[in-house]
Amino acid sequence: MKSLEDRLKEFEIKLLDNDFALFFKEIRNKLIGVWASEELNIEDKNPFIKKIRKADLKKNEDIELLEILEKEFKEKNYQITKEELKIKIVELEQKAKEELLEENS
Repeated sequence: MKSLEDRLKEFEIKLLDNDFALFFKEIRNKLIGVWASEELNIEDKNPFIKKIRKADLKKNEDIELLEILEKEFKEKNYQITKEELKIKIVELEQKAKEELLEENS
């Protein structure tokens, strides 16, 4: 059985593959969409999650994703800073990595 370190190295190499990187980012964005829809008490979650899932897939930055989240939180009068959103994105990115590593072990 491969060590966690070996699996992490393989995962990082897979991220260099554009198709896998897009797949990973879509999973991460879905987790972000689920989290945000729950925080904002959005009743019809699926269209919101889909919008978040598709944000910035072709780019390396999360500019569009952050803009969408900031707008949605502001419209609901939910107090959250850009830094707090960035921290949550990193946290959910880690969760997405863990889920993919579990699936591929």
